[in-house]
Amino acid sequence: MKLCFGCISARGDVRIEFVEGLVGILRACAQMGIDTTFMQFTGALVEDARDMMATRFSNGTADALVMLDDDIFLDPRVFKRMLAVERDTVGCYYPQRHLAVEAFADHIRQGMTTSDAAMRASPLVGPDPDGADSFAISEVEWIGSGALLIRRRALETMIKLGKVGKERFRTPQDIAEMWGFFSRLRLDDGVARSEDASFCLRARQCGIAIYAYKGPGVLHSGSFQFGSHYP
Repeated sequence: MKLCFGCISARGDVRIEFVEGLVGILRACAQMGIDTTFMQFTGALVEDARDMMATRFSNGTADALVMLDDDIFLDPRVFKRMLAVERDTVGCYYPQRHLAVEAFADHIRQGMTTSDAAMRASPLVGPDPDGADSFAISEVEWIGSGALLIRRRALETMIKLGKVGKERFRTPQDIAEMWGFFSRLRLDDGVARSEDASFCLRARQCGIAIYAYKGPGVLHSGSFQFGSHYP
């Protein structure tokens, strides 16, 4: 098996927590006999960077693409669970990088630790997080792409069924063509969906189910670290 890891970094740098998680994952892959490659994109709109990454992956030979944003820590044990379920598309619920301050203060007054209060007061990226079981990988409508595993057959199916088209992307060197897997969809209500939701909607239109892990071991780092560690 061969995996292609991709990092999107808007700032051109990465968080140390991201590096820690990636090193642990690459070590786990080596122990399992999995070959790995790595690519990084900086200085582009997030949907363009994801599209270019997915296009380069689709032009290669790896079996699956693993997208990790530069401020996401993914515990190797969580990654191994994502890989083991053998679904075409598996993501993770992870906290947004901001606090609902009043809720955070209420949790602290109720006696919660700072880390637990932050976890409860940081909205999770994904649909109906309260309805998802903790420590479980279950089917969802969509999930964020900051920590997302996509198997090759999912992208090939989307291309084959005509759910993605070729688009043009300007790089510092030239203009490149890419597949619009993550291009934002505008539905009947006139509201443009995020690149995450747009990708998942295209996938589901092709009969590709979306799965997501909800639980500890996925951190979102900034001036403060959001999330909780895997036990």
